[in-house]
Amino acid sequence: MDEQDAVTTGGQQWLAPAEFERIYGPQRSWTPVEVRELLRGLGVPWWVAGGWAVEAFTGVARDHEDIDVSVLRRDVGAIRAHLERHWHLWSAGDSGLLHLRPGRDVPEDSGQIWVREHALPLLGAAQVAVLRRVVDAQPADHPWRARLDGVRGGA
Repeated sequence: MDEQDAVTTGGQQWLAPAEFERIYGPQRSWTPVEVRELLRGLGVPWWVAGGWAVEAFTGVARDHEDIDVSVLRRDVGAIRAHLERHWHLWSAGDSGLLHLRPGRDVPEDSGQIWVREHALPLLGAAQVAVLRRVVDAQPADHPWRARLDGVRGGA
């Protein structure tokens, strides 16, 4: 484990899903339309599976806690390259969740890759205001400026 992982995970390399949610907050469910926009220009085949696919096939509406998007294993590198600049990727496997920082290999036991933008929506309004002041003091092209767009903060 390197320093970046130790800070991110409190010294743990693998996280149980409950610990992941405790640190980073709950996942937000996406819609197929949001996924289509996110993956626009990816250049490899992908498809929606799981509950959303069942709903599309049966026509029976249901609640969704997440969305399952599938790609061929050979195309994982392409989807990582497409997402890693602005998103955090996590390997979900038998051992738990492992942060897939750029350059880290996907473990063989990985059955899924979880994607989340960042934890900013978990901040309260006061924390977002402080962070915004710090980022506003940075150059205009600083990457955190774009990440703060649309973050409202609050409980």
